[in-house]
Amino acid sequence: MKRAAYTVLGVIAVMLGAVGIVLPVMPTTPFILAAAALFSAGNPRMHNWLVKTKHFGPFIENYQNGKGVPKSLKYKTLAFLWIMLAISMFFTYKNSILLLILIIVGILVSIHVLSIKTQTSDC
Repeated sequence: MKRAAYTVLGVIAVMLGAVGIVLPVMPTTPFILAAAALFSAGNPRMHNWLVKTKHFGPFIENYQNGKGVPKSLKYKTLAFLWIMLAISMFFTYKNSILLLILIIVGILVSIHVLSIKTQTSDC
């Protein structure tokens, strides 16, 4: 029963992470890392699938091994985040509360991305 619950929660985390790829107010990284941890506990086959994916696999392995992420990935992530937030802000500039939420989310996600260990060149 526990394994099934971990697997279901892992699938939900992957779906939320996928939404976060295109929706700037939804973070991708925490959901994908949570999915990896949940699959690790509940479904090794799903964990292996996630770790072997082209886009998430190397990031998950480096994060879990404490190697960090490449500096270029951090820059690309921050650029994409703020471009998508700027587009969202353009369409919602009349709603002050939503604009404030977008700015706060952008700042918090930026802090999170910058706080992740940066991969050294020898990794």
